[in-house]
Amino acid sequence: MARQQPRMESLLSCKALPIRYLVIPKCGCTFIKNLIWRLDHGTSYANPPRVHERTRDFARVSQFNLTVDEVRAEDYCFVVLRDPIDRFLSLYFDKVVGDGYRKFVPLRAILREHHGLNVSPETAADHQRNCHILIDWIERNLTKGTEIGRDAHWTPQHFRMETIRAFDMKVLPINGLDGHLTMLLSGVVPNIGEILGTLERYTSNSKDLKDQVLDATLKNRITEVYRRDAENYTKLRKVWAEIGPKTAQEIPRASRIFD
Repeated sequence: MARQQPRMESLLSCKALPIRYLVIPKCGCTFIKNLIWRLDHGTSYANPPRVHERTRDFARVSQFNLTVDEVRAEDYCFVVLRDPIDRFLSLYFDKVVGDGYRKFVPLRAILREHHGLNVSPETAADHQRNCHILIDWIERNLTKGTEIGRDAHWTPQHFRMETIRAFDMKVLPINGLDGHLTMLLSGVVPNIGEILGTLERYTSNSKDLKDQVLDATLKNRITEVYRRDAENYTKLRKVWAEIGPKTAQEIPRASRIFD
């Protein structure tokens, strides 16, 4: 059977610059969407945390009459990956016990009403119990199905690997993202460092609380459910450490990391 062509509309694009980006929720996508908005409009979006509401206003690579090979050859086609433990905690602290639940799928209500989630946790132990409820529910959602369908905020990052490979995207770890984006985009956006410095930052959990919540049992459980993501992120960090990229041309592509 012939290999299915990757969907060009899956990649966001700047309108006037050859910057292409694959969105993976909870991997810095709000920050990067705000960057693309700023590059396209010359000004920041009026309500940066809600930039996702304007997704239809972003250009797609499919609008530019490019072939897959042409996109693969571009210098500024990229994706950001994240340690799955950090990504899981971002989901939990933002969309489950944080204010982000108000405009999200009814995940919090389902976990509260049917699985015993404590929506007002006060201690690290409360959060740990909640996190075990969430990761157990996600495992069932991904393998057997649950009260609601899968959502991109918790589906594994490796679910996008076919697209990442198809376009042989440059792959950035989320840690140190400002520096990585500056390295990647300085050739096409000379003042990229200045622009990044003006963008709003988004954090959904404090490091101190995260460190208190994460014990060995919870780490192992999250890694068990997101094992392939953990393996891929380890490969990514290893290659970045080996290369020590200093220029956009040295940033590794998917074929260098995962093949």
